[in-house]
Amino acid sequence: MAVKIESPEGTEALTVSEGRETRTLPKIKSATTADEEAVIAVITLAFSTDPAARWLYPDPHQYLTHMPPFVRAFGGKAFAHGSAYYVDGYAGAARQRRLDKMAA
Repeated sequence: MAVKIESPEGTEALTVSEGRETRTLPKIKSATTADEEAVIAVITLAFSTDPAARWLYPDPHQYLTHMPPFVRAFGGKAFAHGSAYYVDGYAGAARQRRLDKMAA
């Protein structure tokens, strides 16, 4: 089966066609400092069932109080360095520590 991927603008959502099924993949956007709180909330929610995160903060109130600052401490500079991303509508997010900016 061949997969056809179309992206007219390069940054728009992708349309994937395989046989008769066609679906549009969500657009991935670069996060700015204006998106920081929403992206941190997405990452906090994503790790809410992670065994290590819940071992660190087993109580739900503790987790929701302390996890966002923990997430910010490990990669908060990604927003200023252009290495934070989110899926349109904040359905998912990722941050990456750039090796060339680690010391900054």
